[in-house]
Amino acid sequence: MNLFRKAGVVIFCQSVFLQSVQAEENISFDAFPRAGIGLNDLTYVRPDGTTLDASYTTLNLGLTVNFEKFYIDAGGEFFGVDFLENQGDITGIERQDYTFTAGYGLTQEISAFLGYTVGEMKDDFVGEFHDDRGYFIGAGYSYLHNQTNYAATMAYADLDGKITVDGQPAQNTKGQTSGFSYGVTVSGPFRDTMGYAIGLKIRQYDYEVDGTNEVTDKKITSLTLGLVF
Repeated sequence: MNLFRKAGVVIFCQSVFLQSVQAEENISFDAFPRAGIGLNDLTYVRPDGTTLDASYTTLNLGLTVNFEKFYIDAGGEFFGVDFLENQGDITGIERQDYTFTAGYGLTQEISAFLGYTVGEMKDDFVGEFHDDRGYFIGAGYSYLHNQTNYAATMAYADLDGKITVDGQPAQNTKGQTSGFSYGVTVSGPFRDTMGYAIGLKIRQYDYEVDGTNEVTDKKITSLTLGLVF
């Protein structure tokens, strides 16, 4: 049974920033909404050697709630769309991700987190719908210099995955999606009541079909530019 899933790393890095910039105010409980854009590059290498490459932009929304050394975070990456040409026909790729994270500050610099995430992708090029969902666990390190926070995280994931093929139910598959994600973020105050966060994350994992040796390599690289309110 799947236990852990790769984290939305930028979300965690932003929460580390929030804890750091609020430390001087001795606030034990507060909530911080955020909004930004994500520039994403997706690559799937299928078992037959064919490759799907797509680039898309997402609207990233989220909310972090801090309570002393604990925090919870909910976030989503919405409206990811790319259009590809196939022998003169235009087809589309649609992607969205949702993540819920809970974390705890072990020390001033080191935190641990776990959570649940859902990743969905519709590939009109081949008529497939990809669904990966499950739990993740990870840790992060942050360093505050003057008013700028530098953070890095790593997470491990093991998901329930499935691929549904339009009009061909015999080709539907179920399996496990597992691997690691890595992220770095630079953040700091932008105005008195607003902060910025710039993050890079890499999600790299494999989808293995149950009972077979068929593996699809999945990689998503994301640059996130956001504001924290």
